[in-house]
Amino acid sequence: AWGKSEIKAVTLGAGAGAAAQEAAAFGFAEVYYSEAAELENSLASPMADAVAQAAQSAGADTVVASSTSVGKDVMPR
Repeated sequence: AWGKSEIKAVTLGAGAGAAAQEAAAFGFAEVYYSEAAELENSLASPMADAVAQAAQSAGADTVVASSTSVGKDVMPR
């Protein structure tokens, strides 16, 4: 009950393309992904930049992440 017609996803880092294909099977309207070299070490700043770019490209008004150590590190940025 998100009240939205489309939910989109983002996968980042090594293997993001394969993860995006798996995520698409769950019914996301679109899945954005990047395997850029700067995402390889899961550093928060480059990942936050990538999430922000994907959100802007998607026209998102809300961004959520899983409650993992990476999600908790990236999202406040």
